[in-house]
Amino acid sequence: MRIIKSTIGAKLILALLGCGVLLIVATATIRFYYDYNREMRLLNARVHEVEQSNISALENSIWLADWEMVRVQAEGIRRLQEIRRVEVVADGRVIAAFGGVVADTAPRHIFPLVYWYNNREISLGTLTLYTDEDAVRLRLLGSVIVTLGIQMVTILIISSVLFFLFHRLAGRHLIAITRQLRVFGQEQMETPLVLDKKPAGSGGLDEIDQVVASFNEMRHNLHRSFEELRQANEKLVRENQERVKADAALRESETRYSLLVNAIPEVFWMVSADFKQVLFISPAYEQIWDRSCEKLKAEPNGWLAAIEAEDRPGIAAVIDSIGKGQVEQIDFPQYRIRRPDDTLRWIKSKGVPLRDETGKVWGVAGLSEDISKRLLAEEEKTRLEFQLRQAQKMEAIGTLAGGIAHDFNNILSIIFGYNELAIMETDPEKRLLHLKELKKGATRARELVAQILAFSRKAELRKQPLQVSLIVKEALKMLRASIPATIEIRQEIVSDGIILADPSQIHQIVMNLCTNAYQAMRETGGTLAVSLRETKIGAGEYGYANLNPGNYLKLEVSDTGCGIDPKIQGKIFDPYFTTKKQGEGTGMGLAVVHGIVKSHHGHITVYSEPGKGTCFNVYLPLSEQNGAAILPDRTEPKKCPGKGERILFVDDEEQIRAVVETILTHNGYKVTTCADGVRALAEFKKKPDQFDLVITDMTMPAMTGAELAQKIMSLSPRTPVILCTGQSELINREKALAMGVRDYLNKPVLMETLLGAARKALDSGNSPLDYRQGA
Repeated sequence: MRIIKSTIGAKLILALLGCGVLLIVATATIRFYYDYNREMRLLNARVHEVEQSNISALENSIWLADWEMVRVQAEGIRRLQEIRRVEVVADGRVIAAFGGVVADTAPRHIFPLVYWYNNREISLGTLTLYTDEDAVRLRLLGSVIVTLGIQMVTILIISSVLFFLFHRLAGRHLIAITRQLRVFGQEQMETPLVLDKKPAGSGGLDEIDQVVASFNEMRHNLHRSFEELRQANEKLVRENQERVKADAALRESETRYSLLVNAIPEVFWMVSADFKQVLFISPAYEQIWDRSCEKLKAEPNGWLAAIEAEDRPGIAAVIDSIGKGQVEQIDFPQYRIRRPDDTLRWIKSKGVPLRDETGKVWGVAGLSEDISKRLLAEEEKTRLEFQLRQAQKMEAIGTLAGGIAHDFNNILSIIFGYNELAIMETDPEKRLLHLKELKKGATRARELVAQILAFSRKAELRKQPLQVSLIVKEALKMLRASIPATIEIRQEIVSDGIILADPSQIHQIVMNLCTNAYQAMRETGGTLAVSLRETKIGAGEYGYANLNPGNYLKLEVSDTGCGIDPKIQGKIFDPYFTTKKQGEGTGMGLAVVHGIVKSHHGHITVYSEPGKGTCFNVYLPLSEQNGAAILPDRTEPKKCPGKGERILFVDDEEQIRAVVETILTHNGYKVTTCADGVRALAEFKKKPDQFDLVITDMTMPAMTGAELAQKIMSLSPRTPVILCTGQSELINREKALAMGVRDYLNKPVLMETLLGAARKALDSGNSPLDYRQGA
């Protein structure tokens, strides 16, 4: 039973029996079919044989009325095989019948009985034969059943023998292999499988031996793979532990990154290379742009649409250039955005390109910062610094006011004195000498005013090649007239070196340092020493001041005053720090000096001992360019008489109008004067062609000289205009020339300067506007 229960054995028996039964049944069915047809043909042959051999005899017996012979003949037909019943009918009655009762459906064969007499056919009756086909089928079926039984027994015996042989040769070995596989585990990997089986003949391997060999090879491979898998699993466990740690660190890093990105006030963003897809945007965008991050991701051009129209081209140009060059940093120009509440914000953006392994730019990451407050603060700082510089200048001027007033009074005494002498003098030659001395005094007054204006002017600062020695000498000349005689000034100017600087700022450095030195000695007197020489600074020297090695100009200002307490020396350059009494200073002097020196890439040091004085050293880098200080112009043009040209002169000072009218008329010009711009414009409109030149003051009531010049040049572009000013914050020489005026003169204007400018303007032909228009 255990063998029969074997899956392969049971399947083998069932397969053999099934195939045998199907084959036997098919064979028996075919045989029954052919035997049945054969028997039916034999039956039909017998019936035909009766018709051929018995009908004629039977007809003769009936014609002769030999009924006994009829019965004998009928009974003889009945004895034929498969003839179930025979009936002879004559004259309407059954004269002979042999056989049992048959069903109405039984096959019957009817033969007419006819006798020929005198060539006439005489009907004698009929012969009916009933055949038994069921008997034929039953006989053939019995034969088939016996044959089937014998063949089934034969098949069963053959199947059993084959199964036994299969079990003996393969089945039991397969069962052994199955048992081995069922309990196969890591412990059995080292034990090979061995069957209770004789080796195959001729030294070869049969199928079972091949299965065993393959199993043992698989066992060996599995054992090796298991070891490798165990080692890999241990490695995977270690890597998994490391990955868990890395994931935890990554989550912690992402948390810190998220907190950092969400906390910084700048907008952190990542976009595609063409800026058409927003990959990431930090929440600060909503605070600065006042728009949602989700809306920006849906509409990536929303940030660009918020930029002011005039700032967009610069941003678009930077975007277009991304990817074309190997840039490592992308600097966007400052731009303005308009928020939904119609307020403006200034934005500064910087970015870096993101590249793939081929170097192609696939995205850009960067920061955008709202610099509106910073710009406002810088503007406020610039404004305050400007105000503080002006305040410091006024402080210095206040300190020097006494000396300037003294110098002005001396100059005015000279002017008044020689003027009175000229009035009283009757001798023309002596009168001319007095007038020349008077002119020298007026020239000194003009130069003093020019120095004060150069020191306190509010013009924008411009660096240019500058010879510092000229500035220092001019400043010391001005100081000498301003400080008490108890203070000696010593100067040692041994360098004419050139630096790149703004003249007024260098002037301010000299004046501030010298003023501080003077104030430290005003009660006790002393010596103010100023020197200017060149020095060389090597690598490493003044490293704390970030000075580059090279040649420098060294300005040294020292005094023999009270000195500076060491406790406060570290604070003297701090804004608003001062040791002066209330009302004597703002505490910005040295702070401004320090700022100016640093802006010129220089350095300032101080050394002081209480009671022994103080020494300041200023180092400024030398330049290779040529230059000179901007000083008052002392060159005077030659006399240039007129040729009867008509000049319109405009000034609100009656005496100036009278003096200029006399000078111009005396030198061959025809002059028309007006007291203000409105009257002058009305006079000019009457007949623009009647004037060859217009000379106007800048500061006048109702209409400035600049406005008058613009209106006149719009009416008659060919008419030259000269603009004069004593001092104006609204215009300077550059602005005036840019407007189209022919010349710009600073008051007081000497006669030779005025005549030279008029002659030059009249002789130059068409105006600059005409030249630009191609006239």
